[in-house]
Amino acid sequence: SELIGKAPWIIHPEDSETIQKIYQAVLTTKQSGSIEYRIITKQGETRWVHHSYSQIIENNKIKQIVSTVRDITENKIVEEKIRESEEKFSALFYSAGPALGLTRLRDGLLIDVNDRFLQMFGYTRDEVIGKTTSQLTLYADIKDRERVVIRALKGEPVINLELIGRRKDSTEVPTLFSTKVIEIRGEKHLLTTLVDMSSIKELQSALFLRQKELENFITTVPDAVTILDANGVIIDCNELAWKNFGYDNRNDVINKHAADFFIADDKHKLAKLFDDASKTAET
Repeated sequence: SELIGKAPWIIHPEDSETIQKIYQAVLTTKQSGSIEYRIITKQGETRWVHHSYSQIIENNKIKQIVSTVRDITENKIVEEKIRESEEKFSALFYSAGPALGLTRLRDGLLIDVNDRFLQMFGYTRDEVIGKTTSQLTLYADIKDRERVVIRALKGEPVINLELIGRRKDSTEVPTLFSTKVIEIRGEKHLLTTLVDMSSIKELQSALFLRQKELENFITTVPDAVTILDANGVIIDCNELAWKNFGYDNRNDVINKHAADFFIADDKHKLAKLFDDASKTAET
């Protein structure tokens, strides 16, 4: 009897005006629907409810209103935690230094990317979101994605793979590729990190050419040539040099100290010379 004719709760003050307008509309116009709002229970606890309502019409008039109220507080708590988690993920995603891409695993649909990703591949956000990696030909070799997906689904780590991407202008970009399977609302996705290796590859190529030039020089010059590091250790030499030292091959000379090839008095002086030079270089 305590509940007859009265509501067992108070509508939250911040929702009260909205609910009053809906109640008034339901009492005066033909409509059914639902709404979510907060209530304050008899014990003073704030809860969320889902309120569904429908009308019984007789003689073209509203005869009765049937309402169903369901407590959805726990759902709201979970939704809030998910929202907070997504906000944290979003903040990290967009502020990250490397290029990041979030794709749907089953078809490669691009869900989101950060600015570094757009810069790397030369696209705008509107050109990327909602397209698949195959539509944009982001993998220079389409089979690379198939191999990545197979490894990821097997639970094998996909970390620092050297893969070639393709930019909007069709030029290729060498990348260091890492990805991980994550689940978002029951759907598996790939969260991928890409590091542009272009500058590193250019340096490696330049270093290789320098090394080849050096090798060509020391093998063609008509003199004994040895190359030392800052500590006086031999790191390379030509055939004439190791033969002059009385060795049978180059490997017998590499990693020896230059002072090892001098007599005792000169050996001490040379070792000191390199030691002094090394200390000077450090300062």
